[in-house]
Amino acid sequence: MVFQNGNVSTRHAQITFRGGMFIVVDLGSTNGIYVNGRMADKPIVINGPNTVHIAVFALSISMIREAA
Repeated sequence: MVFQNGNVSTRHAQITFRGGMFIVVDLGSTNGIYVNGRMADKPIVINGPNTVHIAVFALSISMIREAA
């Protein structure tokens, strides 16, 4: 995903899905990333409703499970 904003670094953050979990990592951006209002200075595992802020953009990430 590409965000067009001067406060977003070229390689700002990475969100991956591994082992049934989302993992959010700051890639050394100038302004950082925030998960639920806290600066993410190390990889963060997303395991519930969370909001990831990258500059002026807010991403809502939730796990949705299918009924058995």
